[in-house]
Amino acid sequence: MYSNEKFAFLLFVTTMHLIKADNEPFKEAGLGKLCSLSRKQKAVSKEVAGSLDTYTGKHINLQAFQTKLSLLITENADFAGSAMLLAIATTKLIQEHATATQSLAIQGAKSAAATAYAAGRTDELVNFLKQTAHPTTDTHSCIEFATGTQLSPALLSGCATPSFTEKATALEATAAAAQSEVPGDAELQGSDSKNCKLTADDGTGLFGGTNAISLKLLDGFYRHTKSQTWAQAARVKTVAESKTPQAAQTAAQTLQPLLQDNWPAAPTDEQTLTAFINNPKVQQQIEQSLNETKQLSETADSNEVATKINSIFGAPLPNGTRPFASEVAHKRFQVKGTEGNDKLSVFQLTPKQAVQLMAEKIAALKQEAKKPAKVECPKGPDGREQCNAIDKQDKCDEAPQCTWHMTVKDGGKKCQFNSTKATESGVPVAQSQTGGTQTYTDKCKDKKKDDCKSPNCKWENNACKDSSILVNKKFAPSMAVTLVS
Repeated sequence: MYSNEKFAFLLFVTTMHLIKADNEPFKEAGLGKLCSLSRKQKAVSKEVAGSLDTYTGKHINLQAFQTKLSLLITENADFAGSAMLLAIATTKLIQEHATATQSLAIQGAKSAAATAYAAGRTDELVNFLKQTAHPTTDTHSCIEFATGTQLSPALLSGCATPSFTEKATALEATAAAAQSEVPGDAELQGSDSKNCKLTADDGTGLFGGTNAISLKLLDGFYRHTKSQTWAQAARVKTVAESKTPQAAQTAAQTLQPLLQDNWPAAPTDEQTLTAFINNPKVQQQIEQSLNETKQLSETADSNEVATKINSIFGAPLPNGTRPFASEVAHKRFQVKGTEGNDKLSVFQLTPKQAVQLMAEKIAALKQEAKKPAKVECPKGPDGREQCNAIDKQDKCDEAPQCTWHMTVKDGGKKCQFNSTKATESGVPVAQSQTGGTQTYTDKCKDKKKDDCKSPNCKWENNACKDSSILVNKKFAPSMAVTLVS
């Protein structure tokens, strides 16, 4: 049997062992790691706001550039067709960019909510634990201080509430939230008992008595049963085993690729216009447009596409730009109300000025379309030339419209056209008409209905008329007004 002294000693050792195995605190450094993640999760909303701001600005600038391309189409330049193709490709690009912006806005709102919610859950837990820690009372606390006998403010500063009013262009927070690096069990479990009621092994810390519970914090990120000590079973789980942290991580991972802004910016000069044409996204739209208009085979390889693009916009120049970009950059426009100032390049024009110039150009084209066209009408048979080409009298006399003259002036032709003979022989005689056009003499005028026959005569309105009379036709020049109006 044990003596009273030995029994008392064993009881003391056992009690001390139980104390060390129960009521362990959370390590401040491990909680600091949770707060660091919380800071990043709350900053996701800043990056969503910043990216949406960038996307929106880029979209507005692309639409303005599209308007300027419409203006270039109306110009009689060597590359007017190039401007038209680039305008079509830019329209397609803008449509895709609008879809991407919408996707970013929708997923951004979801991801910002999920990550901020997870951060809020973390902040609530850590700030609750902080209230159990006081200077000089480190032996009765749910936090094991990293150094000394009090908290290190910087370690847990990430669990403070931010303003949520800022925007950020860097994408560090979303990347960190997507990774979701959290402390492991060993990083959170304190080494000695601090009388933390939350971690009591029997689960009675919150209620006392026999109302023991299996405690779960952060949707099970920390959990323990009422029958196991922290030493017996790890209480800190992984992100994948905890609903709230896992939902936040998944949301950040889904958002991450949408934040990557690899869309081309609207050109602002010769160099950036060349870069715009060379951009893979733009060239993809150009290729698609060429396929749709059957100017390029759908099976064309990259070399064929590059050759076709060079033929449209010009091969790269020694300075790296393209002839199309050079011509556009040197084109100047005079805007109404700024006559005293220098003319502006297409890049300097505001969208409003571009629309104004385009309206003026369209109005001028419409006025040009109203003018009567000067068209050379086809000439009738020239009997004089036919007769003058005959050099023998018998041949000349046989011709129904020619007469041989024995005596002519020096240089004159002996076989000459005879309009009287031509009329009697039924040969049309060309005569000058107003407007510079020509018709034929009416050889059918006095014929009766039975004698009025084709191919030269036609009975119409109780009279025999010459059906060989030419009709003067006018054709208005085609214009690209409808394309840009």
